[in-house]
Amino acid sequence: MKQVKGRELSAGLTMVAALLTSLITVPGLLFQAGMDFTAAFMSMGAVSIAASAWLAYKGLPLIAMPSVPMVAWLAYVVIISKGCSWQEVLGLSALVSCAGVVLFSFAQGPRLFSAVPVWLRKSLVIGLGLMLIMQGLVQGRLLIASPWSAVMLGNLQDPLAWWSFMGLIVGAVLLAARFDWALGAVFLLIAGLTFMEGFWILPATPGLLPEGLEKVLGQAAFGGDWAGAHTLDFFLMGLVMLLAVSSESWCLWQGMPREEGNLRPVLRGLAGFSLIGAFLGCLPLSLSPLSAAGWESGGRRGRTAAFALLALAAIWFMEPVIAELSSFPAMTVPLLVLPGVLLIWRQLEDFSPHRLAFEEFLPGLTAAVIMAVSFNVSAGVGAGLIARALLFAAAGRSRELCPAETGLAILFAVYFLVIYL
Repeated sequence: MKQVKGRELSAGLTMVAALLTSLITVPGLLFQAGMDFTAAFMSMGAVSIAASAWLAYKGLPLIAMPSVPMVAWLAYVVIISKGCSWQEVLGLSALVSCAGVVLFSFAQGPRLFSAVPVWLRKSLVIGLGLMLIMQGLVQGRLLIASPWSAVMLGNLQDPLAWWSFMGLIVGAVLLAARFDWALGAVFLLIAGLTFMEGFWILPATPGLLPEGLEKVLGQAAFGGDWAGAHTLDFFLMGLVMLLAVSSESWCLWQGMPREEGNLRPVLRGLAGFSLIGAFLGCLPLSLSPLSAAGWESGGRRGRTAAFALLALAAIWFMEPVIAELSSFPAMTVPLLVLPGVLLIWRQLEDFSPHRLAFEEFLPGLTAAVIMAVSFNVSAGVGAGLIARALLFAAAGRSRELCPAETGLAILFAVYFLVIYL
């Protein structure tokens, strides 16, 4: 029994080390989009801890948090590039969460969700994994913008790029060696070394009582100016948000080492917490793929998530330290890139290109690649659906397309014509 508890404790600490990436990255992304960092951190922490405590009570070794790739898409593409306000995004999050509660409250809900093809769900998760990798490489300045190509390699004379690179090497070696606490160890190692080198410092007051929520509390806006002028775009963003959150949770659930269970109550519960969270300043929750770090360390029970929650609750009061870490995020780069690699690996475990025809393989690849290089989830999903419809028609297999695929492909084709032409 003591050995089991020790393994669950080690797995929980490994899980929370990986989840620190979300706690550092998500508020930073929302800060770039105009939201107060402290308010974003506090609201995300409060809602994530509450939802994760519910999952632990149900005996699941899982943590619920906003998806880093989805937040990157919303921050960079929807808010910064397109000009939608973060208040309107919170309003959209509330509407999507409300739809999720209704959808997964009835037996027909999973049937509607299952109408979404498995290839699209898996492509979404692979694309989210690639977005995690790209986000980590860009955050660590290992990839930078280039005037003559899409991106170029960073300069290892840059301290941030150097320490990020070293963290990736150490983390990959520890994972290959089957070291139980690989991700947690690399985080602590790089954080400690960069602290000794003076790249970040401990704040004079590392603790902070919950504050700042008044800056985001009740700020969700419905029917704002941007949404009114971009109705189709707003609707499709909501559709993609619901699909992305549900698909990420679905694929993580499929890969979890456990007996088969019913995902519908879990999705309904997450949608309920997300609905409340939207009015507290938090974006939709999904089963975090970073939870898988705990499985790699042997965690199999809700006790794993409980141990992680205790650590998360303590970290929630350390916002000044998190803000300082975000100023030199070399220690978080391996915790973005390597879980992204593991996420893709799990989706490709049973994959063989010889099992798929060309018209089946290319649409999924199109969706994943466009998501990764553009940080635009809706563009990737739309391009994949349109490509599949066209290629299946060319191959004489159009009857194999389900009505949902055909309808979504037409809808996204209209969307691209309106937005990009």
